[in-house]
Amino acid sequence: PMVWKFTAGAYDPTNRSDWGLNYSLMRYTEILLMKAECINELNGPTTEAINIINMIRTRANLPDLTPSDTSDDSSFFSAIVRERRHELFYEGHRWFDLVRWGIAQEVINAFLEVELPTEAAARMSEKHNLFPIPSQQIEIIGDESVLWQNPGW
Repeated sequence: PMVWKFTAGAYDPTNRSDWGLNYSLMRYTEILLMKAECINELNGPTTEAINIINMIRTRANLPDLTPSDTSDDSSFFSAIVRERRHELFYEGHRWFDLVRWGIAQEVINAFLEVELPTEAAARMSEKHNLFPIPSQQIEIIGDESVLWQNPGW
């Protein structure tokens, strides 16, 4: 199984190891989604923010958001979360979105409860919201008031 998300028209690979080197780091749609999220955080679900999401959904041949999706800032935020999950699939943004929103532990552990119900050790804890600082870098600095290890690591 392979994801062919960005190959149509851009490059025609002949086998599994024949790929172009270009990779999109950010797309216009991601910028629009960030804008809608910012508007919602500042002012709630304004007409501008709703229109941005509906423009993205129209391009994907999906129906506009329903009134229940846009009734308040919380429900509109949930619609934005869902939209980013679907639109940015396989682009490497999901983990960082979940951490940024402060819901990574909740979402990941709910997934693991279903996928690995008998492995209680396979759960995300609070420390996983931050990466560990490499100990070599801490030793090079040599002053814990300047560079210290992230909590839990």
